[in-house]
Amino acid sequence: MCIRDRYKKAAEQLGEENLPKYYFFDNSESKWTKVGAYWWTPEENATWPGQEAIQIEGTDVWAVEYNAETTKIIFNNLVPDKDAEGNVAYSPENPKAQTTDVKVDATANAGNIYIPNIESAEAKEDGAAITYKEGNWVVFDASGEASVVPEPSEEPSKPAPAESKPVSYTHLRAHETSAHL
Repeated sequence: MCIRDRYKKAAEQLGEENLPKYYFFDNSESKWTKVGAYWWTPEENATWPGQEAIQIEGTDVWAVEYNAETTKIIFNNLVPDKDAEGNVAYSPENPKAQTTDVKVDATANAGNIYIPNIESAEAKEDGAAITYKEGNWVVFDASGEASVVPEPSEEPSKPAPAESKPVSYTHLRAHETSAHL
């Protein structure tokens, strides 16, 4: 199913006007039974493994509610680290799978879809934990064009320095004189 068709289904289920309120995850290659999102902001962390995403009916697309303060997110299959008794909850038969820390920019990524690179999967020796090391945010809209959204920067953007032009001593004196008249 192409991006355009998956977008239409998401718009039908969530309302097209609401799509910018979500981050989307493409589960078509990872094939997780459930999808969740663990996120954090400068002031707060979610509880691992995070909140369960909403599956868009008839697709492998999952939606997670948008949080404007989120700086990074880990999409995962909701397999916890420990069970209720404190034992390791995952195994080769029930592996824990997740993306690496995905940078999030509220303006650029809200309403778009994250597609993990399945080729980048790294598993522990026993196969009980898998991490997808790479992926891309892709524009998720009715056009169906799969254009990649640039990755957010770690550093806050700084304004470009103002261009300075040399001026003569006479010019500076003219300003000084007129200011004191």
